[in-house]
Amino acid sequence: MTVTRESLVEYFGSLSDGDLIAEFRSGGLTDLGRSVAAEEISRRKLASDVIPESDTVPATDTDLVMVAQFLNPIDAEIFCSRLEADGVFAVVADVVMSAALGNVRVLVPRSQVARVKEITQAIRDRGPSRATDEQGSE
Repeated sequence: MTVTRESLVEYFGSLSDGDLIAEFRSGGLTDLGRSVAAEEISRRKLASDVIPESDTVPATDTDLVMVAQFLNPIDAEIFCSRLEADGVFAVVADVVMSAALGNVRVLVPRSQVARVKEITQAIRDRGPSRATDEQGSE
């Protein structure tokens, strides 16, 4: 059975509020599952009690666009985590295909692209991390 965005929308839409919240909090969802569940929680106006603001996609802004591509899914997850720490909803896509193609994408709502550019520039301006400097000097 192939899991698609549409099948997840149907599944999460059929759950009671309590079951939906339990699934979201379970920690067992894929990135796509978490994203769709967050959208359903937001649609039901349960978001303020359940999910951090950084995990909420505004109901009017579900058009996700690619802001970065990585060869390694771990690098994509690190970048995604950084964006989420700065309040940007972000999703890692194509992890399953990355083993074959090495093409993992990070997606954000179109309205948050400018913020992502600011964050990316701040990362570049900062330069290498202290851990990198210490490892390089050994």
